[in-house]
Amino acid sequence: MIELKSSKSKSKFMEHVGVASWFRRLCNAQSDFAAKERIVWVDIEGVSLNAWTRSTFQKISSKWEELVELEDGYDDLFARKHICIKTSQTENILESFKLIVKGKVFWARAKELFVWSPSFKDC
Repeated sequence: MIELKSSKSKSKFMEHVGVASWFRRLCNAQSDFAAKERIVWVDIEGVSLNAWTRSTFQKISSKWEELVELEDGYDDLFARKHICIKTSQTENILESFKLIVKGKVFWARAKELFVWSPSFKDC
């Protein structure tokens, strides 16, 4: 949901070509709307160095449904990785789980990060 301060701002926003490219559809708020899925960033800790691969993070993300994006950069920092996932799970993600790598069991942790809320200014 995007809330704007005036109907003039709303009209400009909804008619803007660039803005329209970000969304499938723009419409007025509807009281019966309920999102079936959400996009969230999750902080993953405890992944063993010998399992630090895209495949591992895809497998981890499948716990909640679908990997959208892996945080880019800082791959020399192996303490944690941020993954962006699409999920229909309504509760915040906060859990520990087993990760088996070459027969060894490791415990990893997942914690959902704060929500990103864009802020638009009238021009």
